[in-house]
Amino acid sequence: MRQTLRITALAFLFAGTLITAHATGITPGWSIQFNSEKVFNQFKVLDNNNDESTWIYYVDGSGKGSACYVYNTQNDADDWLVTPAIALKAGIHYKLRFHARANSNYYKENLEVKAATDASVARLSSGTSLLPNTELGNDTTFFERSFTPDHDGDYYFGFHAISKANANRLFLYDISISEGASDVAPSMVRNVRIVPDATGKLTASVQFTTPATTVGGATLTSVDSVLIERNGVLISTLRNLPPASRRSYSDLQGAINGNNTYTLTAYKDGAKSDPATATAFIGVVAPQRPSQAAIEADGTAILMKWSKVAEGETEGRFNPDLLSYEVFGFDATNKPTIKMATVENDTTCTLAVNTSEGAQHLAQYAVRAVNTGGASGFTYSNALISGAPTHCLSARVSPQTANRALSISGGWMAKETATFTVSQTLPSTRILLMATLPH
Repeated sequence: MRQTLRITALAFLFAGTLITAHATGITPGWSIQFNSEKVFNQFKVLDNNNDESTWIYYVDGSGKGSACYVYNTQNDADDWLVTPAIALKAGIHYKLRFHARANSNYYKENLEVKAATDASVARLSSGTSLLPNTELGNDTTFFERSFTPDHDGDYYFGFHAISKANANRLFLYDISISEGASDVAPSMVRNVRIVPDATGKLTASVQFTTPATTVGGATLTSVDSVLIERNGVLISTLRNLPPASRRSYSDLQGAINGNNTYTLTAYKDGAKSDPATATAFIGVVAPQRPSQAAIEADGTAILMKWSKVAEGETEGRFNPDLLSYEVFGFDATNKPTIKMATVENDTTCTLAVNTSEGAQHLAQYAVRAVNTGGASGFTYSNALISGAPTHCLSARVSPQTANRALSISGGWMAKETATFTVSQTLPSTRILLMATLPH
């Protein structure tokens, strides 16, 4: 809900001389949340009908604080919650923002907001209306109002509870007052559009139209500059632009993979416009994991192959050509934490592992896909026995019966249980074993 209003400050006539009130209040850029009684006590409460049902500091069952008007069973509400003095300047457009709601949809609450140069009921009642009598339900509602003083001075903003008798509770959660553009400043940059790179690179085109007039409606002959920020950081200043012209800026480095917010502000003769913002997702979504992975050995090396990932883990922009693949070995706890290789633009990897030397062990590897959006889960390969054949695996097998399947724990990999089949029983103590590990 937005509304633009002009507030006229009072001047005082004393001994034939016009004296303008000097501002001593809080500077705009002020914001509060009613999260403590100390904050609430900055405000003035006016119980205009003297029924002792008025604004209080309130904490609900979830621990959330608010300024709260509590109903009276007999009297309609007539109670003001008034801000401290706020120092405002003539010709500047300010924004008042707040969130409010009623406790119940059945018992509706009513609120109006006014501004005046004095915190009395009389002045507030006859002050400038920023929010007319508005009925509120249980849904929290965000309000934004714009206004422009004609004179410098201190102003007070009154939140007037005017609910019917025997209603319930009215909650006010926060208030902020910020400074905007002046009448001589350029109007906002218009038609801002962010066009991300279609292939998923972290670049974008920022497109916009320069303002044609000032905030006050005067025609601009030129725009001194437009400042472009990304995620709160200035990335470019475009100078000496014609008014009402379509412009474009290429953002080629520094964007994050994800949502990026751009803010554009126009300047003319030192006066700045209100900021225009636009947000766009730049980059790619994280990949799915490879569907398959396998290894084979030739005695001097292990060749690993896996399926190419063609889709993202979630909906969104995805480019399989921007993927890399990371191959990991297993640590002593059987977790894939030992990075063996990073592969670009391929789905194979040769690992320099001599599978015919050393103590016998189980060789197994994991692969995952990675892009700027993140890493997929791991896909495990099959397992191979690696090591010199003269190193036999030991296991106590009883009874030693051919073709009987036995489960043996603590085999090649710690905490692993393998199923072995006794394929042949020899006269000596050596047993030939074939191993198949569960995945």
